[in-house]
Amino acid sequence: MRKKKLFIGIPVSRDVFRRLERVVNTFSDLPVRWSLPENYHITVLYLGHVHPDDVSWISQNLSDLFCDIESFDVVLDQVCFSGSSNDPKVVWATGPDNDQMQLIYQRILHALNLTQESVCSFRPHIMLGRVGQKRWEALLEKPVVDVPVSLSVDVSSVVLFESMVQEGKLHHELLDEFFLSE
Repeated sequence: MRKKKLFIGIPVSRDVFRRLERVVNTFSDLPVRWSLPENYHITVLYLGHVHPDDVSWISQNLSDLFCDIESFDVVLDQVCFSGSSNDPKVVWATGPDNDQMQLIYQRILHALNLTQESVCSFRPHIMLGRVGQKRWEALLEKPVVDVPVSLSVDVSSVVLFESMVQEGKLHHELLDEFFLSE
C-alpha cells in the first residue's frame, strides 16, 4: 500500500493567496518553481510519508486538541528568501514569532508522540516557491527578495493535508480539519 505524504497546516483565505500571488508575479523571472496559490498554507508540521492505516489514528489524536484555543490572527510582514542570501532554498512569506502557533505546534508533537528538537519560538511562514539551485548558481547577478507585506491570516482551524501530484502538478488535499474555539 502506497504511503501518504502528510503535513499539518493552517489554510489561508482567497484574499491572502491573491495578494501573495501579486507579489510573486513581480518575481516571475527568478529561477524559482512557484507553488500554486491554491496550495498556500502556513506550515505547522511536516509528518512525512505515513502508512494509510495511520491516518485515522492521527486524526483521532488531533480531533479535540484545539477546541480550547480561541481563533486568532497571524501576521505576515515579509516576502523573502529562506536560507542564506548566497544559497537561498525557498521564497516564503513570513512574520514574527507567534506564541499561539507555538502552542499548537507543541500540542501536535505531544499528541502524536513525536520527539523533535525543542523549538522555543514559532515563526509562521507560507512557502511560495523553491529556488532552482543550478539556475540560481548560473546567475551572474544574484537578486534580492525582501518585500514588506501586510497580511493577516485568520487561524480558526488546523488542517491535516495530503500532498500529491495530480496531472503533473503538486496538489494539497484536505484530509481532516480541526476547529479552534470561536
